[in-house]
Amino acid sequence: MLSMNKLADSSGTVVYELNNQIVVAKKSAQWTTTFLFVSVLVTIITLANSVVQLWLQLNAAVSIALLGIGLLFLVITILVARYRKKVNSIPWNELEVICKLDHGKGKVIDSQEQILCDLSEARLHRQMQMTSSSSALILLAGNRKIKLVSGSPFSGGMGAVEKALLDRGIKKK
Repeated sequence: MLSMNKLADSSGTVVYELNNQIVVAKKSAQWTTTFLFVSVLVTIITLANSVVQLWLQLNAAVSIALLGIGLLFLVITILVARYRKKVNSIPWNELEVICKLDHGKGKVIDSQEQILCDLSEARLHRQMQMTSSSSALILLAGNRKIKLVSGSPFSGGMGAVEKALLDRGIKKK
């Protein structure tokens, strides 16, 4: 029987300890976090504006149009939230593996089970992302760069994953 211990879960990356390995895996559909933030915001703004315009007896056609748009975004938000719940319920052993840090063998192993380098050579590095205000967390393994976390301010950044790996002996660059 495999003994799994979840160490961190942040920005679509899950880190768990499985026997003598640290496994870094990726959840699918992480776009839902940002999408839900934006869709909730649009829903609230359009519904509030429609209610205010109806209450002030302004342009009824505009008020009804805004109400329709707000309700449409509300339905979309509910559907995406249900989809996100389904994605987040995927069992840990069915997630896409990014890499493994094998303490037993002292090796870094990629998603295709290829040995990349000795564990003592692996280094964590923060890298700026063009599409986010959060940094990405990169594992420098030999001559390869492996993106572990695409940090997102809407889904917890990357601090929890970085801390879990640092606590398990991976060094920073």
